Amino acid sequence: MRTAAQPVPEQQQKPQLSSGWDPSSFQLTPAEGFLLSRIDGQTPLEQLRLIGGIPPEEVDRCLERWVTDGIVVFEAPESSGDAGAANPEVSGTTVDVSDGFETGTDLSRDEQQRILEFEASLDRPYYALLGIEASADTRAIKRAYFKLSREFHPDRHFGRNLGSFAPRLETIFMKIVEAYELLSDPATRAEIERSMSQAPPPETPPEPTCDAAGQAAASPEPPVDTKRAALDRLRRHFRIPEEVLAERRFRAKQFHQSAKASAHRGNWKEAGASIRLAIAFDPWDDEYKRSFAEVQARVHQVRATELLTEADASLDAKSQQDAMRMYEEALSYRPCDPEINAKAASLALDLGEFEAAREYADAACNAQPACAEHYRTLGKILRRMGLREKAREALNQSLTIAPGDVETKSEMAALMRTRSVR
Repeated sequence: MRTAAQPVPEQQQKPQLSSGWDPSSFQLTPAEGFLLSRIDGQTPLEQLRLIGGIPPEEVDRCLERWVTDGIVVFEAPESSGDAGAANPEVSGTTVDVSDGFETGTDLSRDEQQRILEFEASLDRPYYALLGIEASADTRAIKRAYFKLSREFHPDRHFGRNLGSFAPRLETIFMKIVEAYELLSDPATRAEIERSMSQAPPPETPPEPTCDAAGQAAASPEPPVDTKRAALDRLRRHFRIPEEVLAERRFRAKQFHQSAKASAHRGNWKEAGASIRLAIAFDPWDDEYKRSFAEVQARVHQVRATELLTEADASLDAKSQQDAMRMYEEALSYRPCDPEINAKAASLALDLGEFEAAREYADAACNAQPACAEHYRTLGKILRRMGLREKAREALNQSLTIAPGDVETKSEMAALMRTRSVR
């Protein structure tokens, strides 16, 4: 019996296969077959849109068609609270973290809750982890990552008593690094997206138990669930053959070993290239993804160190733009580094990018509040933006730290000669 067409429900709802449908009577593309094989009554709609291997709007169209054809039905969640507790990756829900709060730290209860909730949902797809759409471009990925890295980088809380939250922040930050590196690299991103359209490797079946006579112990036949059996057959149909999978895993392991050898020699770019190949052959192995993120982080850290040396030299307009991009990339891994933020603020000021300059200068002041130079730079930026009173506050703070600073006094004199435009 077919149901009437209905719009796709709320994201918390979990589609399931209707009873009595015959998969052999429907013509499906490989992508549609994989999507249908993921519909099990437990996976929410939001996650299906991310793992379906096709654009979210196409997922919605498939579901609407299958509802009309009587293949899929929706049942409203029992309650929004239950849905959120069972699925921390669903947006707009709150994870129960009441057992994780800790007294005696310098973190507020709100800060602790934010860390605990984010940690509880680290198994989300990379796009969901960064809070972006699956179709997000490189710039959107970078912006999302930069925002999260500033929030969760362990150095943000330098000097504070974090208690058990210190290792939690390390875990969260490295997972964010992993998501950023895999999605911002075109080759690894393509493999991750391709793996979403393929069934994951089959699990190794348990060894049969034997009785005293050495015969396999008989187990009672489970009751037949035609809907579940059809779903299992569909999933097996879209799995990679075991012999092909074994060969791919073998090749992936070889490339990973090669990457380790390159990393041991300090050749990080070569190590990254090898891990890309490992991921291409086995995109389901989380160890390869973590290794790639760690290696790429080292690549950027080395480049950031080189850039700090190069930035002291005189730069023409084109190389200034290149330097600005490298500073931004370096700050993705060291967002609370006062030196990089200060240099980025000065360079952005020279380029006329005042909003960005102010953001970097604020970060430098927060990371190193006893540095008069950082407040002087901030005051200079605010004066150029026409924010006269705020500029005065920043320059006064600089003079409080270093009363005899000649440059700050000169900047204050220049401020007094200007008129506020805001």
